[in-house]
Amino acid sequence: LGPSIRIYSHNIGLILLNDSRDKNRKINLAAVATYSVVSAARFYSLNIVPQYKKIQAYLQNMGFKIRPRDLFNVISDAREIGIVEAKIDAAKTINEIISMVMKNNGKLQRLEERETFLSVLRNMSIRLFNDLKSSHYYFHGKNPIICLAAAIYAASKEAAAMLKIKNPVTQKELAGYVGYAEYSVRETYEEFFGKASSPEDSIATQNPAVLTVL
Repeated sequence: LGPSIRIYSHNIGLILLNDSRDKNRKINLAAVATYSVVSAARFYSLNIVPQYKKIQAYLQNMGFKIRPRDLFNVISDAREIGIVEAKIDAAKTINEIISMVMKNNGKLQRLEERETFLSVLRNMSIRLFNDLKSSHYYFHGKNPIICLAAAIYAASKEAAAMLKIKNPVTQKELAGYVGYAEYSVRETYEEFFGKASSPEDSIATQNPAVLTVL
């Protein structure tokens, strides 16, 4: 991750530990380490950041137990003392993911309409994700990174339909790039965009009463 991120995550961890000591409050050290690394990566605009679940699994394999409420307590403490998590730059992250797809997807590299496909894919991915965000869809219990991947996949299907070609982008590869399981991307895509409907139709027909606002 680089020395800057290591130093910054170390400093965040010290602040949280000192705060818990001052308040005589117990805190899970592994949860502090997990939160600190993710927050530092986001602060330095590393958009494809290490995911909480990945770090938790790594630390648990080393014998450190992290319960969901441990991480929740650390996040709450951080917000209480004024540590603010950097927001994800959606457009930048989408472009990074699409660049990785382009670099490693042989079918896309051989596609005659590659430039047109990529142009439509980038623009539509950003628009679809922003539509979800403005409608509060991606706050509906979903990780925004997973929603980004789902939006890119929905955009790829639309771009392929426009060009009348088989979609060269898969949910599996997108899931790999964002660090989550394929079923997470698939379920999010199906929930927000529908299996057979277009993204815009799916968004328009959802019941707004069930949405959760952050």
